[in-house]
Amino acid sequence: MTRRLLALPVLLCPAAAALVPTTAGAESAAEREVSRVNYPGTGILIARQSGDQRKLEGTSRSFKKFVKARLEVLFEDAGSKPRCAASPTVVVDRYHSGGFASAGEGWYGKCPSGGYAVIYAKGDDGWQEILETREARFCRDLRWWGVPPLRRRPHVSG
Repeated sequence: MTRRLLALPVLLCPAAAALVPTTAGAESAAEREVSRVNYPGTGILIARQSGDQRKLEGTSRSFKKFVKARLEVLFEDAGSKPRCAASPTVVVDRYHSGGFASAGEGWYGKCPSGGYAVIYAKGDDGWQEILETREARFCRDLRWWGVPPLRRRPHVSG
């Protein structure tokens, strides 16, 4: 069963710390080890036909393939027009090897029509988009999906 919500937080809630179990499949032990990647600035921009998925260091092979597939979906959503071939874009800002990532998706360049924030999750059927919004996300939606905090908590020295 696929759950799909149009939710409304921009920042992930620290209270959403539970992980959704994922299948290990053919992933290596290093990929199963929980780690977080916070890309600098606004994240790693991946444009369709760029091959830039390799810039997503620290992510799994399956996630890189998923991002490439998302770019094709965005191209189809834009009408598969040749002039829009390079406009679909995914900007990955955070990745959690427990099976979550936050990103932005949109269309830029010759076919501008904006974009939105999205959270991806890995389930038994692979990676999927679980929450998308142009608004703030509610913590209850993140908890419902079991999304862990993907951002670094500020260090408070005492």
